[in-house]
Amino acid sequence: GGQGGSTPDNTPDNTPDITPEVEGEDEAGLTAGAIAGIAVGATAGAVGLGVGGFAIFWFVIKKKSMAELLAIFKKAPKVNPENINISDDIVE
Repeated sequence: GGQGGSTPDNTPDNTPDITPEVEGEDEAGLTAGAIAGIAVGATAGAVGLGVGGFAIFWFVIKKKSMAELLAIFKKAPKVNPENINISDDIVE
């Protein structure tokens, strides 16, 4: 009997490294761009869930229409920027 294996155990090391090292990057930490992306994505997701939840509540549970929703925003009091005085709130 002989050995039936066609691949020897001592192959030369000419295969490319599958884990390239990026210079200047901490192995355990996230980059600033990754953290910013996570923050933006989480905020957008939370806003989306809030809008979706309100839409289900408004249109499905209360059975209101889009016209009724827009009428609420049209009845909202308008804020006149000339009447806003913030100088009284400043404490030195």
